[in-house]
Amino acid sequence: MRMSSRACFGAADRGKANVEPASASAHASQTWVHDTARFADACKTPSFRVLTWNLQLLPGVFAGQGGCAVSLESRARRVVANVLALANATRVDVVAFQEVWHEGSARVIQSGLATVFPNQHKPAAYCGLLTVARPGLKIAHSTFTPFRNTTGVEGWWFTKGVAALALREEDEEKDGLILLNSHLQSDFWNGGAEVRGLQISEIVDALANITDFVTFASQPSRKVIMTKILVGDLNVPSGSVEYENMIPKLVSLTGAVDILHSQTNCDTFPLGQYAPVPCEQCFGGCCLPVGKYKHKTPSARLDYVIDVSNGEEQATHERGATVRGVDGTPRNPNASAGRVVTGLGKDQHTGLPLSDHAPIFALVGLG
Repeated sequence: MRMSSRACFGAADRGKANVEPASASAHASQTWVHDTARFADACKTPSFRVLTWNLQLLPGVFAGQGGCAVSLESRARRVVANVLALANATRVDVVAFQEVWHEGSARVIQSGLATVFPNQHKPAAYCGLLTVARPGLKIAHSTFTPFRNTTGVEGWWFTKGVAALALREEDEEKDGLILLNSHLQSDFWNGGAEVRGLQISEIVDALANITDFVTFASQPSRKVIMTKILVGDLNVPSGSVEYENMIPKLVSLTGAVDILHSQTNCDTFPLGQYAPVPCEQCFGGCCLPVGKYKHKTPSARLDYVIDVSNGEEQATHERGATVRGVDGTPRNPNASAGRVVTGLGKDQHTGLPLSDHAPIFALVGLG
């Protein structure tokens, strides 16, 4: 099983987002913006820059929920402000959100990011998935596959699944990206780990299906390279036995590369916890936004950016298709790097968490 290097490899900047700069006071408290931009811009290997973040935008005040509707939309606006601050400082290609359950909050995020990330995909009600991409990186094809295997409330109330997107540059001579955005079964209900194992198999099928579409829709005479990554909240603790079984199972080979593997200080959960006041508890979280998130110390990594390109390329060859690098040689997924950006996951003015998960920013290498 191959794992990624801890060294920093990435891409030179290909242009910054055209958004209004934040105020001087805001910049002073946003060292994470400058640190993340330096991390990205110091790297030279061509890459896609991907952000993944579970936002816990679920109405309610109990475990797993994030406050009343007014509070959710207020928090969504602060999420937008932080993402735009990063996009203003350095190029961001794709942002993949999970747990955008609340429709009003989804509209806040989609409209707030529309100028900088106009290509958007929100596949189904109650799936919680929202993916946005920068101008020039068009969504050439997309599918959403609801999970057949679920348990508990997640099986009858939500529509969890995997969104598969083929993203191509307007200049089709450039490289493309197949992105799988997903949120797997939680451990709130019995049998979570077993169900997640079955859902991983469903993700493998979704990857194969969209890879076949992209391969056979391309001109046979052209060499095709599509970087393939899985991102999202997989609810699998890094370093666990379940984790060790998950990585090779993703492609039934040895090609899956967890970009944050073996890095220290990369826990993403729990960054915070919503703390309602008694009146919110009594009225089900539908009144004034009087509760707030409180700080927690992350003790596990449940969120991932996993490069499955090389393994899936081999599987594709075995099915008789052709997916090659630009020069006909295999890609090097080890030319990738990532980091957990806890500052991005906090309100720039109060410093309070904006979700129970911290976001991951990754440079997925093409070389």
